[in-house]
Amino acid sequence: MSPRDAADLWPLLEWAKFEALPVTLLGAGTNLLISDRGVPGLVISTRRLRHLKIDPETGLMTVGAGEPLPKVAWQAAEQGCQGFEWAVGIPGTIGGAVVMNAGAHGGCAADF
Repeated sequence: MSPRDAADLWPLLEWAKFEALPVTLLGAGTNLLISDRGVPGLVISTRRLRHLKIDPETGLMTVGAGEPLPKVAWQAAEQGCQGFEWAVGIPGTIGGAVVMNAGAHGGCAADF
């Protein structure tokens, strides 16, 4: 399953709960290995959950889990935000970066 927004996501989560299925959220799948036995339950890809808003006054970013990490880094730089430069060349999505605390070149998601 690959929902586009929260309105698409919530029914999937409710169904999985009703069916007592485990839920696994996956982004773009970078740095991911899956067993030949597969993944039990419902697998939901967050790669289409894309939105990016940066408040120019506060620098507060609201980002969907599926936004590509380099895009977020470039947008932050264009808005004058500092500290996320390390992410420009990192593949994957912001959701995965947050969950794994991705980092490079002396910076990481937790710092930003």
